[in-house]
Amino acid sequence: MDVIQVHIASDEVPEAMKLLLDFVRDFSDDKEDKKEVIVISHSYNRLERQERRGVLNFELADQQRRKLLYQILDFMDDMMDRLSQNLAA
Repeated sequence: MDVIQVHIASDEVPEAMKLLLDFVRDFSDDKEDKKEVIVISHSYNRLERQERRGVLNFELADQQRRKLLYQILDFMDDMMDRLSQNLAA
């Protein structure tokens, strides 16, 4: 999971999203996890498209981007907590 955080910190979010989806596919049996990653990825891609087209100004796009990045990081923390609990059980 650290590699995903490194990609996010390096502003390589599409690569981080691909790795996160791979991680979810490999380690989670919960279909909702996969759906959540797909929705976050869609939201990020849509945001990038809107900014490129000039629909969103940089400031608003940056604000929404940060929310999505926090959502990714929170999802990762939650998933790691659940995996740790499952291993301990």
